[in-house]
Amino acid sequence: VAACFRNPARYPEWLVGLIDPAAPVIGRTVAMVRFREGYLAHDERVQRRLSKELRPLDVLLVSSKGRLTGSAIPGLFTHAIIYLGSQAQIQSLGIWNDPNFIPLRESISSGKTFVESDHRGVHLSTAAQILDVDKVLVLRPRLGSPHRTRKSLVVLAEHLGSRFDYHFDAGEPNRLYCSELVFHVMPELGLPVRHLYRREVVLPDDVAATGLEPRTKLSFVLYLSGKARNWTEQSRRKAISDLAAYWRR
Repeated sequence: VAACFRNPARYPEWLVGLIDPAAPVIGRTVAMVRFREGYLAHDERVQRRLSKELRPLDVLLVSSKGRLTGSAIPGLFTHAIIYLGSQAQIQSLGIWNDPNFIPLRESISSGKTFVESDHRGVHLSTAAQILDVDKVLVLRPRLGSPHRTRKSLVVLAEHLGSRFDYHFDAGEPNRLYCSELVFHVMPELGLPVRHLYRREVVLPDDVAATGLEPRTKLSFVLYLSGKARNWTEQSRRKAISDLAAYWRR
């Protein structure tokens, strides 16, 4: 799958260098532009379908072409989100009383069970908030043991409150963009790191491709694809086809 987008540099390097100093201002402005709601927005059936499948640390890749960010960032999937888990799931793992989770209890109990990094920084969101999108691909990490799952969840909780990385540099750990958060929380996934525009970059589509390839540490769980007034549950093969089709354009 990854072979379909060997060269993801869609903008000339001189242009990226020119706007890089103003990236925070430009990024916050672009993040506010929305042309329409996502096709999966406000659909409780989608939320119930996700709720039935999700497990802590599942990675959600979303496509939102109704937002300017969904078109400005190269890729079919332009945002990555990590499922933190429900109260019951976190309790079953034995970390509900961990010092990093005690301040989060009220938010988690009220439905804020997803962690994402956007122009507001790394924060908790609800299912309704993260599903204002057109497509969602769910991938499950294979970490090898409950101990590694617990450790990764604690690291994820520790990142809450971190600032957003408007320069999209995976080599700078003090600020985090969405797929960089996945990269830092679960380094054993072996996500591809590209050298683009004189920085190290982890693209959301590279995360998607890793989960759609066989024999990796991410496995396919679910793919929901929306159109105007309708959505369908699609196969892994369809997710591969959609991703490849985007990069053949």
